[in-house]
Amino acid sequence: ATLTDETGDRLDKDTLIDKWEMNGGGNSQVTYYDEQTKTATIVTKSVPGEDDPNIFKLSSVLSGRYDFSQKITDPLLTLALQQKDAFTKLDKGDAFGGGYDPKQMKKLGLDFDKIDTQLKVGLIDSEIYPKENIRLSSMGYKDGLLHIQIAQENKIGNEALFVDLINKNTGKKLTSAYSIGVDPNRHSNETGQTGKQEYVFSINKEDLADYEMEISGFRYQTQVSGEWLINLGKVEKIKNKSFAQKIQTTIKDQKVTIQNIELSPISINFSINKKIDLDEDNEDLVVQVIKKDGTKVNYEMLQVTVTQEGQMDLRLEGQYNDLDSIKAIVINGFELPVK
Repeated sequence: ATLTDETGDRLDKDTLIDKWEMNGGGNSQVTYYDEQTKTATIVTKSVPGEDDPNIFKLSSVLSGRYDFSQKITDPLLTLALQQKDAFTKLDKGDAFGGGYDPKQMKKLGLDFDKIDTQLKVGLIDSEIYPKENIRLSSMGYKDGLLHIQIAQENKIGNEALFVDLINKNTGKKLTSAYSIGVDPNRHSNETGQTGKQEYVFSINKEDLADYEMEISGFRYQTQVSGEWLINLGKVEKIKNKSFAQKIQTTIKDQKVTIQNIELSPISINFSINKKIDLDEDNEDLVVQVIKKDGTKVNYEMLQVTVTQEGQMDLRLEGQYNDLDSIKAIVINGFELPVK
């Protein structure tokens, strides 16, 4: 489906589908934005029943994304060692959200579902990032783990917040072993109240003085609300085009083979024969579609899966294109004609 702003500039390439409904729906996102026509292409993945009406209902989108990042030099992490009686029992019924690093958790012998300890709320309550209205709620150290509890307003547009530790001498980043939301009944994006997230790091207490916090994330400045109903009509299986060719190329100074290449109207999928540290802005992997009218469309990396064999399966998406309109795809300068 497509969404066009006919009156202003409230959509952009980072537009987020905030609220939507569809029978059997599981995921909906903007995969391409045309600045000239102010039109966003929306791809929704769903598995509706045979008799379900195939209607997409959109009621809210967010745009105007901006990213932020700030190193926090005050307070020092050693403040955590001064907090006495800093912990309390975690009620998993009250906790929400969060996530964990499987490798770190395995090394520490921790099970995310069995975590039962959290910091008490509001032990410190210090404003550490005024521009983004982010506060340090609590901090403590226990059993080789540094706990940092961060508070920010829960309001529409506050989409992501990350806390890492940076070594002041080497610049090396230490990510959290796990994080979890605390402070019940304050995590609705529409309450405007302060929500709290606890980040837990595996670090020796002797090393705390060598590290400082780095807070980063992204937010959206504009919300567009309404009610748009799109009848998608009869469901048809998307036709794909497979390529037998293999591409030998270099990515991040490593020689790799790209294979299992497949093109659909909404994506390009392929495999890389070894694991490489890729990110969304990786300049060593450039993927384009060349249309028959000469237009070139860049495809951006959406999903990366590492198989048990160490192979990487990649999915990249761009604007919707009928396969008949595509002349070729280009991966790192290698052109594959679409026949």
